[in-house]
Amino acid sequence: MSFSLWSLRQGLASGRIVRSMMLATALFLFGAGSLVAQTIATYDFEGGTAEGWSSFYGASTPAATNAAAYTGSSSLLTTTSSTGTGGPSISLNSVLLPGAQYTITGWVKLASGATSANANFSMVRIDASGTNYDTIGGYQIAVTDSGWAEIGGAYTPSTTETSLDLYAQLVGATSAVGFYLDDVIITETAPPPSGSMIASYIFNGSTDGWFGFGNP
Repeated sequence: MSFSLWSLRQGLASGRIVRSMMLATALFLFGAGSLVAQTIATYDFEGGTAEGWSSFYGASTPAATNAAAYTGSSSLLTTTSSTGTGGPSISLNSVLLPGAQYTITGWVKLASGATSANANFSMVRIDASGTNYDTIGGYQIAVTDSGWAEIGGAYTPSTTETSLDLYAQLVGATSAVGFYLDDVIITETAPPPSGSMIASYIFNGSTDGWFGFGNP
């Protein structure tokens, strides 16, 4: 009888251990699932529009074109200012969350006949420290008119940011240069820290996605 009781106790203990391990595994998998990277925005310009991109720092108004494409049949064409500055830009105020972690990538190619140059993605960030310019990924990525080059990299907005504007630019250009941008993909790789603000609508020149409901 004592042996059977001992066996029963051992069996119950083993059951508790197994259940604890199963619970720990489930919690781990649940937590891991919440950290899976997810694409939150894609700009491929296949619809024939600029998809919200606008001119930054003297560049021409960006326009969708079928003259070149990294994938599909369309891309975004922009020409820098006469001194080589500027490029296409888009507000990410309602797209990126303060403190979350992202990768932002895109593909650039120079217009036919343009001299080789360098390019990058940068972010105009306004937060508690003022207006800042953050380079995303490599500062000087070589680009030509004969092939596509990927720009961008990891980016984490500050937890106090109030405005974010992404733009693509050429580095070192001194005259007007046309270039294509295609397949811009923004992926969230980690959520914002616990307790951080998850959305902000400051209406800095746009409706930030708000629209009329009913009969306003």
